[in-house]
Formats: sequence, structure tokens, C-alpha cells
Amino acid sequence: MRLRLLFYNTFLLRILELPGRDGPRPVGGAPVPAVRAAEIARRVAGSYDVAAFAEVFDGRERRTLLRTWEEVSPGPVTAASGSPGLGPFKSSGLYTIVDGLRVRRVASKTFRSRGLPWRDSDSYANKGVLLVEVDPGLGSGAIEIYSTHLIYGNDLIRRPGHPYVACWPVRERQLIELVAFVEAQHRPENVMILVGDMNTPASTPLVDPPDRLYRRMMQFLGRLGFEDRWPIDGRGEGFTSGLDREHADTVGRADPEDERFVYDDPPVTDEETPQGLPRELPPEAGERIDYFFLQAPCADHRIRVRPVAFRRRSFPREPGAVGYSRLRYCSDHLALHVELEVEGAGGRGRA
Repeated sequence: MRLRLLFYNTFLLRILELPGRDGPRPVGGAPVPAVRAAEIARRVAGSYDVAAFAEVFDGRERRTLLRTWEEVSPGPVTAASGSPGLGPFKSSGLYTIVDGLRVRRVASKTFRSRGLPWRDSDSYANKGVLLVEVDPGLGSGAIEIYSTHLIYGNDLIRRPGHPYVACWPVRERQLIELVAFVEAQHRPENVMILVGDMNTPASTPLVDPPDRLYRRMMQFLGRLGFEDRWPIDGRGEGFTSGLDREHADTVGRADPEDERFVYDDPPVTDEETPQGLPRELPPEAGERIDYFFLQAPCADHRIRVRPVAFRRRSFPREPGAVGYSRLRYCSDHLALHVELEVEGAGGRGRA
């Protein structure tokens, strides 16, 4: 079977909204989250077997996504949420929709390590990890889909240094908790997938060497057998952030051969290519911080899972949309689009 998977950090953060000429104006949140939730739902509903969302912090946006999905797809559709909000704290923002597959199991965890409330706005969210185990109907093996969103932080009373570096100790403790949760939940016959905004760039000039934080992250995830699949199956730098910055229209530029996806070839140094593609992007244009990890083959697996397509999507908004002047895309992140070939292993086999 072919399984279509989406991971999307939606940037749907609503704290307080006041009336404005250009629609509701958020105070301390993201631009027009309610409007963009409906736009996102219309763009992705029914197109994926599993859609793992991040930063869907409030019930209003979760209901919009699910209601629209159920209108588009005959189902059965199952939705699962991560840790809920409580008091002054937002939820984890993790929200996964499964379309047409049986959900065997759901579990979640809130990270104990969350940053400092006077330094890190992320500390006001119950960030953690969400497990949704889906049955592809190919025997006893299943697919365990873990989604997470690690801390960014350092945006209130700042520590010295960029958030990627200054908040690394908190992020590392969250990785330790993530690994422990996965180890406790994993069943050997299943294949594991991890998706998430790790807030750990694959390469950044902010550290020396540029991949130091990335290599440290992979030391933790490598214990679980996870492989970062973009260097294997993707093309180019693979930026997943930057759609709210100066070079957004370059980072999110459509592939001329298939406009559903972003152009993934490496940046070019000429003024212009025959396809009209831009010059090389500066380092500050974006980062690859959203990931798709797949567990390496294991003799215990009862199914085989192989990526056959790995692309990015930017979901540009219509120019007349409410709040378009503040955000020209459905999120400040790009989405990860993955197509997986899944087959039974006929008993003990290799994934």
C-alpha cells in the first residue's frame, strides 16, 4: 500500500484578538489563526492518510481542522491530541488526524523540562510528544507515529546567544525525555516514525562547527535507530522555516514541474537559471528544523516501510485573504510531504 504522511507546524497560536481594519488582530500570538486554520484544512483535508500537526494550540482550530476534514473525506477519520492546556498553559499543540486507517493506540507525554517563564514563551505550552499507532492492515505489524515540538525559547528576558544555542540545554533534556518515552512505548514488531519541529538546525553559522547541535541530537535519536531521511531522500538544503522573512518567496517557490511542491534543488549561484530560479540564498533565509525520521530496518519488524517520495509544501495564501499583508503563506513553516510504500514482511522480516 502507499501511505501519505504530512507533518506541518501550522503557527496557529491565539492568545488575545482585538478588532482591526484587516480582520482580527492578535496580541502576542500569530496572524489570524482562526482564518488560517480554515485555509489549512481546505488545502490538506482528505489528501493524506496521516496528518501530524504542530502548534494547533486551541480547541477552536482543532475543531476547524477536523470538521473540514470530515466534510471532505468519507472516513473513518480519527483525531488525537497531545497534552491539554491547563490554567495559564497552552496545550502541546500536537494534533494528528488519521484518515481511513485503524488507530490501535494513542499515548502522550508532557515534558518536565520546559524552560523558564520569564525567559521562554514556550514554557507556557505543555510541550511533549504524541504517539499514534496506525494499523496498515498488512498483518501483525503497525506503524508508530511519534510527533513532537521541542522548545525554541529565549524570547522574553534573554540569555546571551541565539535561541538555538542558548536553549540547547533545555532542548537536550527534552530529547532525553523523548527517547525514554519512545523506549517505553515501542513494540518490537512495529516500525517507528518520528516527525517534529526539533528547533535544531541541520546546519547553522551560529555554532562551530555548523552541525554541532544537529550531531548531538542525532546521538540521542540514533539510540532508537532513527535515520534523518532528508539527506537520503530529499534534495537541496530543505529549509522548513523562513516563510515570514525577507526571502520567503524564494524559500517557498513552487517547483515549475509540479506546483504542489517547493523547488528542492540546491541553491544556484548564477543570476538566473533557465527556469527563472533565484540566486543562492543567504544563511539567514531559513533553516531545516522540521524533520522526518524513520527507524532503520530491524529483524523484529513485521512490516516493511520505505519512503518513495519526500518533498516540501509551502501553501501560499490567496492575495486577498484576511491578514495576507502579515503572512503570505498558511504558516511560517513549510510542510513535509512523505509518501511511504508499506508491505507485509510475511512474519519476521526487514522493514
